[in-house]
Amino acid sequence: MLQGGAIEALIEDRVDFSAVFQGWSEIAARLSGTELRLFPYVDFIPEIVYPDVVFIARSEMIEQQPDVLARALRALGEAYTFAAENPDQAADILISEVTDLQQSEPLVRESAQYRAAQYLNEDGVWGCVQTSHFAGIGGLLERSGVLLDEDGQVVTAPEFSVYATNELLPDC
Repeated sequence: MLQGGAIEALIEDRVDFSAVFQGWSEIAARLSGTELRLFPYVDFIPEIVYPDVVFIARSEMIEQQPDVLARALRALGEAYTFAAENPDQAADILISEVTDLQQSEPLVRESAQYRAAQYLNEDGVWGCVQTSHFAGIGGLLERSGVLLDEDGQVVTAPEFSVYATNELLPDC
């Protein structure tokens, strides 16, 4: 088991609650015999929809070297597609390359199976985002009053969808 994770902190009574990653922490808890009471955020804040993994690049990089980013995204897409189509082999590779995970082989294998179904969209394509999904995050942050300017004054949320693009993903 990995050290210092949410499940370990819960088991050791170091925390009363934590956000958990369903594709890992929830599985780890079940495999260790720890019962969790889960409260998925979407049950309480349905307007927030966001991808699990977001790749971020500086504006300068996007403007000056889009070909480099496109190649990197293509490679990531190939890896995620492989993992989606071959979760057992993906788990084998991860276990062989990250030796600390050898002691957590059942967790790695179950997580690979769980996540495989989530890597590709309904068209079998990796990486495409719906920019409208980011609007809910801005609304929540704004209503919560956590967006502040340099003087500590609450500000309006920016339009987060302008910060997301599928331009470098040819299949989106």
